Amino acid sequence: MSEIYLMRYAVKGIKSLENWVELSFYKKTINKDFSIKNYNIKAIYGMNGSGKSGIITSARILKSILLEPDYLANPLTQVMLSNLICKKTNRLDFNIEFFVNNSANIQHSKMYCYQVSLGLDKLGKFTILEEELSSKATTAHSPDPKKVFHVTDGEITYLSEESSFSTTVVEKTKNLLSKASLTAIFFRQITRNKHDKESFSSLILPLIYLSLFAMQFYVYLDSKDDRLFDAFTTMFPDVSFQDNDENYLEQLEILENHIARTQNYQKLIELSPNANIVSTDKFDAFEREIHNLESFLRIFQQSLQKIEIEKKIEKDIYLCRLIMKYEGYSIDAEYESTGIKKLMALFPFFQKMADNSIVFIDELDSNLHDVYLCALLEYFMEYGRGQLCFTTHNIGPMDVLKRSKKSIDFLSNDGKVYSWTTSGNYSPSKLYRNGMIEGSPFNVDSVDFLSIFQTDTE
Repeated sequence: MSEIYLMRYAVKGIKSLENWVELSFYKKTINKDFSIKNYNIKAIYGMNGSGKSGIITSARILKSILLEPDYLANPLTQVMLSNLICKKTNRLDFNIEFFVNNSANIQHSKMYCYQVSLGLDKLGKFTILEEELSSKATTAHSPDPKKVFHVTDGEITYLSEESSFSTTVVEKTKNLLSKASLTAIFFRQITRNKHDKESFSSLILPLIYLSLFAMQFYVYLDSKDDRLFDAFTTMFPDVSFQDNDENYLEQLEILENHIARTQNYQKLIELSPNANIVSTDKFDAFEREIHNLESFLRIFQQSLQKIEIEKKIEKDIYLCRLIMKYEGYSIDAEYESTGIKKLMALFPFFQKMADNSIVFIDELDSNLHDVYLCALLEYFMEYGRGQLCFTTHNIGPMDVLKRSKKSIDFLSNDGKVYSWTTSGNYSPSKLYRNGMIEGSPFNVDSVDFLSIFQTDTE
């Protein structure tokens, strides 16, 4: 069975982050005993305005670029990008590495590097300036990455092979690649029917893996913005190979496991304390999700007896409200405490992190008690099968986080990342509080507020 892990995430040009900001999620070398145990959690600390939320916001943009062919064509997207992309550069760049781990055969495990850049065209619209995917084996010594494809100014300048399929890729993406990524277009425009063994394209697997990475990448923004992305589960056509093609049959079996899991992407239902819109054919899944949520919330609110669903049908959808039933009284979820509502919103993301997905969360600590937050993090550090990266101001969990490797990054006001490394018995929370972490000096004192709040008479 194959699994996908984010190894490195680098971005520049989002909000105030003018230069590259790089997050590393694993050690430099990968061996046959690869495991994310002790490497599956990362907290990003930094002062207000340092750019922490910008990193999470950029992840949301990247996911959309990879999955949505019409993303840049949407006028609302253009307005959003004009407000989010750094005004000094008017350009947004990504450079990520993810690892496809085939535990059954390390020879089939590969590292993929994906780069994409957005910038303004002559009409002042944000388009894709450049896009590239490359791969390298993890077993060779210092392997040179091999390009899979390269796109510049909307034209394919390199494909890893010359075949009838690569010709089809060029034809089907013509005049589209400045407005959409090759990955997003791939399954929308190009379908695979049965081909003989000789016509199989080596381009397919890397493109599928890149799409699967995006589909297993979830982003939560602690704001009024839409937090979830539409799933493009229908993008996957029937991919067939000849029965005697053992190598690709083995690869296909791996991919089918992935696809079967990511087909449930839409199970990530936004459990809103307000009205939930649920299609009638998805109501059973929604009901099960609420039952799971009920068990989760009862850990924090032992007096919670049940979450009832009040539904009103409108054509082929249900408008559902959640009613919290306690001992002696009931309350609409809309009027619950902010902490309970935050837990409701985060619950689907916690589920995904526990089940092999990559989750980015902005301000995980807001409205959550330290005790709850630390308990959750300890669980995910020990039992989580996916990855969790989050921003926070809460120094309480630091001494829990320091047990894992690469789990604490400090983002300075000039956009530099300083990773915590264990040094004897030093406590990262004490050092951070005392302004002794490089790049994070707390130079604010109580007397600084005298001229602000002291009246003349005083």
